[in-house]
This record gives sequence, C-alpha cells and structure tokens, in this order.
Amino acid sequence: MPWTSATPTCKLTIHCPIRLLHANLRSSGARLVSLASANSLPINGWYSCSYSNYVATGSVPGINSTEELLFECAEVKVPLCHEGICGSGTKIDVFVKRIAAHEDVGAGKSLWVLQGGPGMSSVDQTTMEQLYNQLNGTANLYTMDHRGTGRSYLLKCDAAGAFTTGSPGGSSVNITEAARCGKDILFQIENQTAAFSVTSAAKDVVLLSSELNKDEEVFVYGASYGTYLTERMMHLAPPHVTGYVLDGVISEKLSSFAHFGSNREDPGRYFAGLCDDDAICREKYGSDVPKDQKMYDVWLDTYKKLDAAKVGENACADLLRGEWEKVLPSEMLRDVFAKEVSIGDPSGRTLIPAFLQMLRRCDATDVTVVATLMALSGAPSYFDKSIDRSTERTKIADNLNGPSGFLMFAIKNSELWSDPSPTFEDEKALVEHGIFRGNMKEEYTWHCLLTGNRDDPSCAALTYSGATEVPPVDYSSVELIDFTYKPDQYHRQYAKVPEGASVMVINGKLDFQTVHSWGKDQYENMEGSKKLLDEFDFGPHCVGITASTPDDTTNCGIRIIASYVAAGGDTEKTDISCLSKVPKINFDVDELVNNIKNATTANITTVGQS
Repeated sequence: MPWTSATPTCKLTIHCPIRLLHANLRSSGARLVSLASANSLPINGWYSCSYSNYVATGSVPGINSTEELLFECAEVKVPLCHEGICGSGTKIDVFVKRIAAHEDVGAGKSLWVLQGGPGMSSVDQTTMEQLYNQLNGTANLYTMDHRGTGRSYLLKCDAAGAFTTGSPGGSSVNITEAARCGKDILFQIENQTAAFSVTSAAKDVVLLSSELNKDEEVFVYGASYGTYLTERMMHLAPPHVTGYVLDGVISEKLSSFAHFGSNREDPGRYFAGLCDDDAICREKYGSDVPKDQKMYDVWLDTYKKLDAAKVGENACADLLRGEWEKVLPSEMLRDVFAKEVSIGDPSGRTLIPAFLQMLRRCDATDVTVVATLMALSGAPSYFDKSIDRSTERTKIADNLNGPSGFLMFAIKNSELWSDPSPTFEDEKALVEHGIFRGNMKEEYTWHCLLTGNRDDPSCAALTYSGATEVPPVDYSSVELIDFTYKPDQYHRQYAKVPEGASVMVINGKLDFQTVHSWGKDQYENMEGSKKLLDEFDFGPHCVGITASTPDDTTNCGIRIIASYVAAGGDTEKTDISCLSKVPKINFDVDELVNNIKNATTANITTVGQS
C-alpha cells in the first residue's frame, strides 16, 4: 500500500544548530504539571521524555542525546465523538508532547505545531526546538499525534492479521486486505468514521489548548495537511487562539488529491523557467539547443526520445525500464524525480538540469552517473528496483514513522477529492504530458477500494494496477468497502480570520506538494484584514521550516514564525526582512557530478582489483 510515496506529507524536522537550555527545563516541568492538574481533562502525565526517534550523539549539531530529557509527554482522554459530530460515550487517548517555557518568564504564550499527512504522527521534534530557541524559551511548544495516528488511537487491524511479515502486504496493507482491514477498524470505532474527520481532530486541539493553556496567548502552526486542520480550527474560531500560521497550504476550495499528480505542472514550468533565466543552467545544460527553445520543451523532447527507443537501443532508457518493453522510461523518470533525484528537495532539484542533459547525451560516463544517482543497488533498472517487494515483506510495520493509511484515505476520499470524481484515464493522460507530474495509480486505486463503489470513475485504476503488476493480477472480484464519512458544514468553505486573531500564510513557489496557487487562493479568499502572506521564490514544501536551497543558512522561515509569535500575532510588527537575504538557486553542480564520477570509477577499480 503506497502510504508514503503518494502522500503529501511534511515531516516537521530541521537539522540545524540548536542551543539547548536544559537548566531551565528542569524547574519548569514541575510548574506545568501542577498547572495541568487544575484542569478537567484526565491526563496520564506529564512525564520527562525524549525524542520519538533515536538521535545519535553528534548526528545533529547542538544535540547530545545523553543529556537531560528535553520534553514532557502525556496521554489525554478525549471523547471519541465530540458534540455535534457523532454519538458515543467512549473516550480515547491522544498523545501530547511539549517543551516548557522558562519559569522566570511565566507562561504567557503557547505554540502548537501540527503535523502533515493526513495520517502522519508527530515523530520529529527538532523543529519544535528550533522555534523554542528562536523564541528564547519564552513560549511553551506543544505537538500531538492527531487522532488515528501514531500514539493517538492508531487505526490498525490486528484482528484481521494485517501489517505482519506473514500477511500479503507485509508491513503495508495490500489490495486484497483492504476490505477486511477496514471492517476490523470499523468494529473498533463503533462504525463512527466521522469520529476521525478533520473537524474531530480540530476539536481535539481546541479542547486541549483551552484546558492546557488557560490565560495564555495561543498560536497554532500547521504544516502541509496541518494547514487544513488549522483552517478547520479557524472555522471553529476558539476565542483563546491569537494567531494561526499556514505553511505548505491546502486550499479549502481549490485543493483536490484527485489531481495531485497533474497539479505539479505549474511549479515544474516555473522551475524550468528558472533554468531559462539562469546563465549557468542554460549554458551548461542547454548549450546545444536553439536559444529560442524553452528548457521545458527540451526536457519534454528528452522524455519522448527515451520512450521512442526500443529495448537495447538506448542505454539510458534501458536503465529506467530494463527489458520490460511495455514500461515507459518516462513513467520511471517521473518516479526518479519524485524520490531519488527529487524535484521537491532543495538539494536534489539542483541536479535535475544536469541529470536531464546526461540522459539526452547518454555516453558511457553519463550512464554510470545516472545509475549511481538512481541508487539502483544492484538492480538492472529502476523498474526492476521498483517491483522488488522483498523489504516490505520482511520489515516490521512502523506505527510511529509510517502513515496511518486508513485515516489518510478517509480524509482524502471524504473531503479532499473532486466531486464528481475524475476518471483515472483522464488524470493518467494529464500526467503523461508533463515532466514532473506524479503517478496517480495508487491514489485512484485506493479511492476505489475505500469508497465502496465499483462504478466510480476511479475504479479503472484497480484494473490497471492489476495489469501492471509482475506477474499480472486480476482484481475484478476484490472486495470494496465504504470507509468514508459525510462532509460537514465547513467542507469547501473558506475560513474567515476569527475576530481578535490573525493569520500568516507561508508559501514556496517550488512547492510540488501543496502547490503555490493553493496558498495564494486560500490567502486571497480568507475574509479579514489581519493577515500576512510570506512568499519564498525558491521555497520547497513547508518552507517555513525548510531551507530554500542547499546553501541557505538564513533560517528565514523559523525566524518569521518566531517573530509572528513574539509580536503577539501582529502582522505589521512581524519581521520578514530575511526574505531578501535568502540565496537564489544555484544550478552549477559540475563539482558534485565530477565527485560522483570519480567515486564510481574508484569503486569499479577497487572491485576489479579484489
């Protein structure tokens, strides 16, 4: 089950120098425990705790994993069904984590950091530390696993025997397991799928922040899907929240995961335009094409050239599809640009013009470098690598770092899919006419499986998935299940800026997940004057917590977020001056490519001499 590659997630992690403030954390923990005991929520905590994932000493500058524990953790009981959503008296546990403010500054502010996905847990906390230190310890930092993920009532199906090394999908759930896994989860949640809606998750944050942060200024930062969750909070308009930050924005009306693959066209053309306007990029990687030809068209011609080659005619095409005649090299190349040489990664994308030039030229040295960059690991081609499922069958399901697949698709299929659904064939055709567009086979397949309607236009993907497996599989009789919920009154409605609050939108023009136009649309259509738009010309997904380029040391996004919180959400006093200091994208990667050539040659020589 493709619960990682096809999902627009944003892991909240930045590895930058961090100044830790252990002495103050010791005393503030006890103070906040006594505060928590005064509220009405049943809390199992607060306990001193550390990172969710192991951080080796020295692996992240400024962090010593042997020092005092930085965080406090707790489980809090909340209703399975919030009022007005569904009916049940059941309580569930949700996991909350925090860093306490310095005792000597009081607890005047709290910032909640909400994870993306949908379906990702809050496993990475270095971003929280960065924000904490940028604020000089003057605010409490909170995060949580939103309901249905990680340590907050994870939607899993132990009774159905899935997610084991012996099950058909191994550490994931495969197509044949979907219906029985869904039935298992429905039994556990009393058939209350609405209990895991976006509004339910938003009401959790409202409830927790109202109880844990009394008499404080509360701010909410949402990353990727976390912006959609934050926007839902804005609809609820809790009076205790002062400010909202949206980073990597899902537009409440414009966004649709039915077009998640084809939506990458606009940032793709923008990226190609940056190469056109850059002398180094154009001269190094487009010097042998007419000056009036756009690089986007040059790259598209390269795709066509690779697809036209028969097996054995073009070494680079063969590196992509191997000996599989029915596989299009261009389809594999789009996957390469989504994973190994990622267009969404500030480091990977700088290599792409040179990578495409090597594919165009395809001499012996180019073949060696291309194979290295695709990380074939002994596989004869990228397609052969992609169909190797051996690791999935042997590894254990990771409930913390892996996505909660059923929650993810419940939210996508119920609230973030086009209505009526596009046909899989139409979306596939759009993807095949672009360079960086994403493969949508799995998204449409799982939309069909978990909406329970075999006549849905998405269901052609189920047949296609079976036909493209090795060996082919007939999925015509596979069981479907309806694992959706009915959207509520906030669905496809723009939130207003709540009275007494403000909102800041952070947008990257090289965001290939939540594309730039989504953020612009949301910003322009949120009623209210207290709002601020920060745009990064070279910004990737979640640029508020991610560097724009490999040599970007400005820490600009973090600084802007911290300034907004420090200013009490005053958009006019928020310092965005660092935007002018963010470096431009640098396409000169000859040194890096030469290092890869030399390293590969050295390895070949060593193997030959052994």
